[in-house]
Amino acid sequence: MKSLLMIKFFILLTLGCSSLGCVGAQPSESVPAELQKKTQESPAVREAPPTDLSCPADARLTLWEGRVLSFKQTDDRTEITVRADWDVTYSGIIQHPGTKKPPLQLFRFKGENFKESDWKSLESEGTLSPDVRAKVWVCTDKNGKNPEIMRIDWLGKKTTPSRATP
Repeated sequence: MKSLLMIKFFILLTLGCSSLGCVGAQPSESVPAELQKKTQESPAVREAPPTDLSCPADARLTLWEGRVLSFKQTDDRTEITVRADWDVTYSGIIQHPGTKKPPLQLFRFKGENFKESDWKSLESEGTLSPDVRAKVWVCTDKNGKNPEIMRIDWLGKKTTPSRATP
């Protein structure tokens, strides 16, 4: 019994307290308000997908946002390569059998329906300008492979890099 009281006294003494109450106890240092604000305003934000896009049940919708490295249209397919803002390069294909160009419904320009005249804002002398950015919405399998491009939202030239996470 005596040893139990001694242990209790030792614990209270270690914590800065005695049987008469806590003496000289200091509240623990709090996190500075500046740091708390930065934590709450985290730059990593996941962008919500467009409500009209979805993938099959065995796939997931993801976003590649960044600078377009290449964009090539052939008789039945369009290929795009994007250097994402999080330092990864992605490539994908849009299949459009029987047509030289993919349907305009697959494109947006700054979130709005794409018009043939929007190409003027993206191209220089018939080729895609080197500083064009885009958001490419893609369905992938559960392992992140076999991308199927659902939509390309062209952002224009020299736009601000995303704060979104991959």
